[in-house]
Amino acid sequence: MTTDVESLARTRLAEVAEGVAPDALDPDAEMAYEYGLTSLKKVMLVTALCAETGVDLGSFTEDDLARLNTLRDLVDVLTHHLPQGA
Repeated sequence: MTTDVESLARTRLAEVAEGVAPDALDPDAEMAYEYGLTSLKKVMLVTALCAETGVDLGSFTEDDLARLNTLRDLVDVLTHHLPQGA
């Protein structure tokens, strides 16, 4: 399932990172610096991904949210909170 989450996260990040193809995204790049992800866009991205993956946004801790700096971080946190059996 991690691959599916990563693929979905890449697609959604590419939509807000305008001009960057999903397969060109560096999983370890700082999303704010490399792709211009503002705080508002980050909230919209995380909210959309939670809705699409069935992850309850309320299950995220402050630490989870604070460490969402890279695509890899985002995929790791989402995968950790996936509903059982997903």
